[in-house]
Amino acid sequence: ALTGNYNLLAEVLLKEKKYKEANAYLLKAYAYNKKEKNINSAITNAFHIAENYGHLLQKDSALLFLNDSKKLFINKPIFHPKYHLRKAQIHKNNWEYEIAIIEIDSAIGVIKENFEKQKNTDLEIAYNEKGLLENLLGFHDKALLNFDLALNESLNKIDKDPNTLKLFKNKAATLNLKENKESYQNTISVVSEATTFLNQVKPSFKNSVDKLFLIDNAYPIFESGIEASYNLYKLTKNNSYIDNAFQFAENSKS
Repeated sequence: ALTGNYNLLAEVLLKEKKYKEANAYLLKAYAYNKKEKNINSAITNAFHIAENYGHLLQKDSALLFLNDSKKLFINKPIFHPKYHLRKAQIHKNNWEYEIAIIEIDSAIGVIKENFEKQKNTDLEIAYNEKGLLENLLGFHDKALLNFDLALNESLNKIDKDPNTLKLFKNKAATLNLKENKESYQNTISVVSEATTFLNQVKPSFKNSVDKLFLIDNAYPIFESGIEASYNLYKLTKNNSYIDNAFQFAENSKS
């Protein structure tokens, strides 16, 4: 019960982005769970502690806790990709993008080796994160390849996952970065596909948290569509692209 209270207090502090204060409680929970052999809880604590140190740009402390947690899940393959993904985020926070990509590739390799016949949601996350990193390095074609791989994983789920909108958002924004006629046309296609998907999942959005999710992930998709349409109009003087831009603007309000 005591560790549960520590975790709850840490969760409240995390929402306020008080990472140092949150770790003060998580460190106590980690020590207790490790001592009592609550392995899964200890691993989860260590991952969160490492993430918080990462936010504080304390790379050495973050990596120390990740490496310490690794000893606990030698025989638990489900934690291996999560370890590499968190390690990648730490390096990303320190602008070490190439090293972060190596860690993500390790996560992808572990998933393909151990979860070949079953779905693993970390694979979608890994492809998306790799795409974001490739963008930061200026490799937009590589980024698009990874966003497509992530979308393939996400769209093949039995139940539609609203998080797929994040992938559409990233793909559309990346296409616009290429700044040519073909890429703008592809953006419009992606935004149209995303709109169909949004209309299918929108009935499940009911509270303020859902609305914030839409603001963060759906509206930027329409903004990419408007940008692509406007640029296509400038390139072609075709009025139909103005109509497209207007329609995307209307869709963003509905």
